[in-house]
Amino acid sequence: MFRSPAIGYDAGLTSVAGAVAWLECRMVDRIPAGDHHIVLAAPVRGGHGGRDQSRPLLYHDRRYTSVTEPKEGTKP
Repeated sequence: MFRSPAIGYDAGLTSVAGAVAWLECRMVDRIPAGDHHIVLAAPVRGGHGGRDQSRPLLYHDRRYTSVTEPKEGTKP
């Protein structure tokens, strides 16, 4: 189960603190879907935390794992 993430604010935008990557988007459309809405967005800019700051979560072969650095002396 996920814990509640820390929420940050940068230049008036809400973000998840410690996120590996981020996208700033502009809303293109909002489509009613029953008691919900589907929001279509177009990326305006984005970025990432950098290789040394965080490890991405990877979904492969029906399971989650993370990317690790190769052991010293092994081929990449």
